[in-house]
Amino acid sequence: MPNVESYIEGVSFIDEQQLTTSLDNDIQTNIENIAELILNIFDASSFSIVANLPQRAVELYKSGSEIAVAKEQLSDDIFNESIIEHDPKIFRVISLIILPSGLKFGWLIFERASDSLLTEKEKSILNSLQKTL
Repeated sequence: MPNVESYIEGVSFIDEQQLTTSLDNDIQTNIENIAELILNIFDASSFSIVANLPQRAVELYKSGSEIAVAKEQLSDDIFNESIIEHDPKIFRVISLIILPSGLKFGWLIFERASDSLLTEKEKSILNSLQKTL
């Protein structure tokens, strides 16, 4: 059965803050397309894709400002929605990425300036996106 490392080639940790990796071309293209969709559909100001490697969670893609997420917040829940009290309020979604094989690859994380949770239509769109990577 494939694992997360079988989709990510040559992960090398430079130090605690940096790593180098290369992704399969199809996966890289999918990540860029999903990022564009999330930034546009959800009016996201920040977006990140994090892979679930055995050693630790690794950010594979980032757009916008840094999203600080504790490992404890990266759960197996399908969606984790939260409002972060800030000025303005920030709405954060952490969504599990489940590959067609059933492998829990990692998480889609995005933030937008809002004080409302996802609509049913947005949940449906995100549900489709989380299985597209």
